[in-house]
Amino acid sequence: MSVFLIVDIEVTNPEGFQEYANTAPVLMMKEYGAKLISHDSQAVTYEGDWNPKTMIVWEFPDHETVQRFHNSKEYKEIVGIRRANAITRSVAVSAG
Repeated sequence: MSVFLIVDIEVTNPEGFQEYANTAPVLMMKEYGAKLISHDSQAVTYEGDWNPKTMIVWEFPDHETVQRFHNSKEYKEIVGIRRANAITRSVAVSAG
């Protein structure tokens, strides 16, 4: 069953973030079969005090693939770049 990785990201240093932005999506798509579903910097909040900056939705084949990506050597090599240059929240949810 497909799994959606939903990311709320606020880039705090665009220049420093660029290497991650150029690397992570390619890794997700080529090595883990992810598909970009949405990249939206104008998300609308209907309830609560959530104020997302940029919402990104990725579709992965299953939870195991998301975990393999997240735990991969390649991702671990670049995740520090994201953490140093952005504030991120993410969740993975099953489709259906």
